[in-house]
Amino acid sequence: MERLLERGSGPSGYPALHHLTRPMRQAAAAAGDPERINLWAGTGYRQATAEPAAEILRRLASHA
Repeated sequence: MERLLERGSGPSGYPALHHLTRPMRQAAAAAGDPERINLWAGTGYRQATAEPAAEILRRLASHA
């Protein structure tokens, strides 16, 4: 991560966002809640669809 930040290509708001969300991530870890431990959406989050995982895997496999 340090190399990304040195080159200026790190995620926007990092590391401030990391520090701001630390209490939420720590609470999720203590509660055993894996859905809220990592809060990163990635760059393609706008392309996400609300459908069963099996459908997504079928579609991906058909394009392989």
